[in-house]
Amino acid sequence: MWMTLARAREESHPLDAIAVYEPAALAIIDRKKADQYQSAVDLMVRIRRLADSAGKPRRFASLLERVRTEHKAKRKLKALLDDQGW
Repeated sequence: MWMTLARAREESHPLDAIAVYEPAALAIIDRKKADQYQSAVDLMVRIRRLADSAGKPRRFASLLERVRTEHKAKRKLKALLDDQGW
C-alpha cells in the first residue's frame, strides 16, 4: 500500500515518495539476500531521480554513502552500485 501511494505522489511530492522508498531499500539490503539487491538498487535509482527533481541531490548522496559504508562487505551489492556508476 505505501509503495503504491509513494508512486502516486512521485511527481507532486517527491520527498514524500523518497521517505517511503529509502527505508524499503535499506530493509531489502538488510535481509542479506544477494538475489534481492537488484530490487534495492532499482529503488535507489528512483530515489536518485526524485532527489534530483526535488533539488535535493544530497539526499541521495547521503543514502549512497550510508549503503556503501554499512554494507561494504556485500560484494554483489557493491557490484550493482558500481554498475550504476555510483
